[in-house]
Amino acid sequence: MTRVTFTVGSPNGTISAIFNNTYASDITIHYIYVNNTQQPTWTCYVNGVATSPAVVPSNSGAQFNITTTVVANYTYDIKLVSAKGNTFEYTGRGTGTGAPEFLYLLILTIFILATLAILTTIVISKRKAHAQLEWASWQYTLAMLPTHALSRSRRANLNSLFWKSMFVFHFSNSTGA
Repeated sequence: MTRVTFTVGSPNGTISAIFNNTYASDITIHYIYVNNTQQPTWTCYVNGVATSPAVVPSNSGAQFNITTTVVANYTYDIKLVSAKGNTFEYTGRGTGTGAPEFLYLLILTIFILATLAILTTIVISKRKAHAQLEWASWQYTLAMLPTHALSRSRRANLNSLFWKSMFVFHFSNSTGA
C-alpha cells in the first residue's frame, strides 16, 4: 500500500487505501483486516470503477474503501489478504477530517497561557507583599531612631534612598540579573 487516508466517523468512517500491484500477475484480494478484525464492508475500485471480485491487474493500482469506525489520532493496522494468502500491510494514524489537531493545540495553548497568568499574579502579589514588609520594617527602623538624630529633610532623603534601592533590587530580581 502506498497511501492511506482516513475520514473520521462512527460508525461510518472511511479508510481509503491505495494499493499498487507491482507483480507480473493479477492479485485477488479476499479479506481486509483493520487492527486484526476482518472488515465486512469494503469496496475495491480499479481505474475508478468498483470491481467484484477485487482483482488488481498486474502493474496497476486499486483503491480500497473500508467503511468502519475511525477515530482521530488512533493508530490503525490495515492488512489486505490475497486469495493465495499473501498479506500486504500498512500502519497509519487516523488524523482524517475529524477533530483537527489544531484544536488540541489551541486548548493546550490556552491552558499554558492561563497557568502563566496565574503564576505571574502569584509572583507579583508576593513581590508586592515583600515590598510592603520591607517598607514597614524601614519605617519601624526610622521610628526607633531618636528624633534629634535625624532632621526631617534627612529622613526624607533616607526614604528616597530606600525606595531607589528597592526599585533596583526588585528590577534586577525580575530580570534574572
